[in-house]
Amino acid sequence: MTGRMFWDNVSVGGYFMDIQGSRSNREGLAIGRPDKYGMPLRSYLLHDYDNVVTAGKLVGATAVAYGSARIQPNGAMAGETIGVLMAQMQGRSLKATTPEEIARLHKRMEKTYQIKLYDQVAKDKIAHLSEAERSELDNGRITLLKGNKIAHHLPFIRIRLEGQAITYNGIKPIVIGGIPWVPLSQTFEKLGQGDATYDEENRRIQYTFMGRNGTIPSADVQVLNNFVLVSWAKLAEELGYHWDWNESRDEVIVRRL
Repeated sequence: MTGRMFWDNVSVGGYFMDIQGSRSNREGLAIGRPDKYGMPLRSYLLHDYDNVVTAGKLVGATAVAYGSARIQPNGAMAGETIGVLMAQMQGRSLKATTPEEIARLHKRMEKTYQIKLYDQVAKDKIAHLSEAERSELDNGRITLLKGNKIAHHLPFIRIRLEGQAITYNGIKPIVIGGIPWVPLSQTFEKLGQGDATYDEENRRIQYTFMGRNGTIPSADVQVLNNFVLVSWAKLAEELGYHWDWNESRDEVIVRRL
């Protein structure tokens, strides 16, 4: 997310950090979208062996970074670059490659194959984060939103309506600015006989709930994994619910007024 480049770049990535779905969170998580970043030769080499190069999606990265690094175009570019480098090294260990040899490789890749691996300039998209927030990002606990906003998606939030847990089948509720945000349409379904849609062009939510029609104008929403999420505080006020948010327990207690 910092857009860092490396002297031994063999590929340049840019795919968003996509954490695949699991049993506990079926839709997975889109944690952030980098501008572009370098992928160094050493991420493809094994510590205990010389000139054994991993292939396909096998690249050294943390679990969260792997959500972006793993995609095939990144590996295909690295494979082509490393193949040229192996010919250039003529049997010498790839671990012994010098900055001068990498510089020569980069010029050859650009001139012969139109692959530019050096002098790339990328945006640092996490310059605004504190050290604590960077640690949370590294551990896959937060999602980066537009406008430098941060959403906490782990640990998962529990929502209880009149003592009964509300379960979500797709994306889970998240916390933005200390306030729970919930998936729009599923929340209306879970609260009772209702449904809602978001009119993006006019920035408003239109809904049917408990036999009445309503509109929330100038609605503030976030879209994650194609799900529309809204502030639970705004929704509760509109629909007539009292609620308490226990941040230490990651739990919302909801009661009908």
